[in-house]
Amino acid sequence: MSALARFEHYLHEARRLMRREIAVRTAAGVAVVACVATVASVAWLLSRGFPESQVVWFRVVLIAAVVGTGLALFLPGWQRLRKNDGARELEKRLPAQGGRIDTLLDTLRRQRAGEPVSPLTELLALDAERVADSEPLSVALPALRRRVPAALAALAIGLLLALATVAPTEWAMGARHLWAGQKLPPQALAAARSLEVSPGTAKVRRNQDVAVSAQVKGVRAGEASLHVRYAGGEWETAAMKSTTDGKFDLTLFALREGAEYYVSAGGVESDRYTLTLVDLPKITQLTLRYDYPSWTGLP
Repeated sequence: MSALARFEHYLHEARRLMRREIAVRTAAGVAVVACVATVASVAWLLSRGFPESQVVWFRVVLIAAVVGTGLALFLPGWQRLRKNDGARELEKRLPAQGGRIDTLLDTLRRQRAGEPVSPLTELLALDAERVADSEPLSVALPALRRRVPAALAALAIGLLLALATVAPTEWAMGARHLWAGQKLPPQALAAARSLEVSPGTAKVRRNQDVAVSAQVKGVRAGEASLHVRYAGGEWETAAMKSTTDGKFDLTLFALREGAEYYVSAGGVESDRYTLTLVDLPKITQLTLRYDYPSWTGLP
């Protein structure tokens, strides 16, 4: 095998290592972006009860971020290696060759095109081999440059898988819902979100005004609704008013019959409560008897 052929094999191996480096760096970047974006997205959506419109928007942004990161990290380096057989990139990464790579690659291209090759080419290839022996690829393109990004990619992927499998229920279900569209059962988020409703189940006087208040915990809700059903009738829904302290209020005026009710806000529903009417004792007849003192002489 000629010195030129041996050096061509050397350059082929250098390109292979550089392509692998580009691949693992791309994988690391994509994995880190996917992991960070997923955590941030799930945290935001959890705080707002996973409204479907926002889920779709975050899913599009997440996919765009992952694809954009992959293309931004992969394409430039890959194109540099394809241009002129990667001469410029090889010269940059193997500076000790001092222009020999560019010259020899040009010679190889002319040789493949059937053009005559200078007899001095073999001497230049031998000189390039000598330089390569003094700085082998294991030194010029150390494995550490590939192992560190590979380890980072593995760590980010592991964290992403852990988030979707062994994280707290609401986080795991949220990540799977964001990436795979898995349906979110109400109980999956119950641990992180709750509604405190007052007065809850209570006994109230007939025709009394009942003020219902609700406070949402674990989720930011811009609105809340009160659902009421009177004496086995149909459910009626009314918007509650927000207060300055983050609660929601609504008053049921002059309650004339028993009712069942619950509150919904931010994708969360409270327990169902019952208002039972009681009739307070009242005076229906009054008899007045007056006994005059004996000294008055009155009967």
